[in-house]
Amino acid sequence: MGNFDDRQHTLRGLIKQIKELDGRIGQLVEASGTTLTEIYGIGTLGAAEILAQVGDPTKYRTKARFAMANGTAPLQTSSGRSSATG
Repeated sequence: MGNFDDRQHTLRGLIKQIKELDGRIGQLVEASGTTLTEIYGIGTLGAAEILAQVGDPTKYRTKARFAMANGTAPLQTSSGRSSATG
């Protein structure tokens, strides 16, 4: 794996690539028109990950359909006389 100078040079090159990719990702997220980044705790990379996984969020007509599609909708469970939502 070479000497320290080689590793340092490689690291600097990777950091430069990361900065360039971060800028490109930011441009794509902004161009998407998403409001995800307005949610506390969701930055550009988080929004990009969600958009990459979900695709076009407008294909879900309601929040409930979106929750059902991604497995976050609460489910009704019961056992005998007791029931719960969770």
